[in-house]
Formats: sequence, C-alpha cells, structure tokens
Amino acid sequence: MLEWTVQRMKKILLISFAIVVLLAILFYSLVLLGVIRDPFAYEEEPYVPKEYVPKELRTTIRVGERTYVEQMQNIAIEGTDDRFIITDKVRFKVPEHDRGETVSFSIWIPYAFHVDGVDYSGIYQVVDFAGYLENDNNPKYKLQILNLTSHYETEVLITEKN
Repeated sequence: MLEWTVQRMKKILLISFAIVVLLAILFYSLVLLGVIRDPFAYEEEPYVPKEYVPKELRTTIRVGERTYVEQMQNIAIEGTDDRFIITDKVRFKVPEHDRGETVSFSIWIPYAFHVDGVDYSGIYQVVDFAGYLENDNNPKYKLQILNLTSHYETEVLITEKN
C-alpha cells in the first residue's frame, strides 16, 4: 500500500510540474506576442521635461537679497553708485555622459564689480554644484551664485564683506 501511495505522489508531482511548465510557456508566449505585458520587466518612465517658466530678471539688486539677474547687463546695487555685471553669457550644462556614469564638471562665470569708481573683475567657478571665487579683490562685496539655468538666468546673492 505504501508503494502505491509513493507512485501516486510521484505522478501527482510530475503532472503538477508539467502543468507549471506549460503555464510558463503559455505566459511567455503571450508576452512575446504582445498580448499581455511582462510584469517582471523593468520599464523606465519616459522623461517629460517640465514646461519652461522664465524667471523674473531684475536690473537692480539689494545687498543680502537673492535675485535673478540678466547676464551682460549692468546691475545697480540699490542705495549705492556701485554696479555688478556678469561679463559673459554662461548657462548651466552638464557634460554628455553614459547613463549611470558619474561626471565632474566646472562652469566659469566671469563677473565685475564697479565699487567706488574702481572696476574689480573676478571669476566665480561652479564645480559640481559648489561655488568658488577666484581673483576676488573688490573690497566691499561678496558674490554667491545660487542658481544658473540652461536659459542663461543667474540667481545671485551679494553680501557685504566684513
């Protein structure tokens, strides 16, 4: 009797295995034919760019206030005869690279301050989302570039040096 039960269990397992294999073949056949979608397949959602909304660019700036300014335009510093200008047209652009690859980049933004009748030029360098001043020799103001867009809009913060 025990032998009969073992043989019966083997037949049941064999039939169950055959049914599972047939169902798998049927499932992947339907996937290949496009009748059903493979639930295990990774599908990347398509990139849909956000609608571009232009920033409000100002021609004057207050010390200590974040402001979007137009490049290559003299920007008056309110309450003074001083001016600030980004002297070249620069935009944010990450270098082309393969997907999943880490990149390093820098963007050089030349600028000038006109302080108390004297011109001082310098370069603000954006390196991997951090910023550094080079040739910063004006005695009165410190510059921070907070945002640089791909549409040449630049958000700056000018503060007084201590």
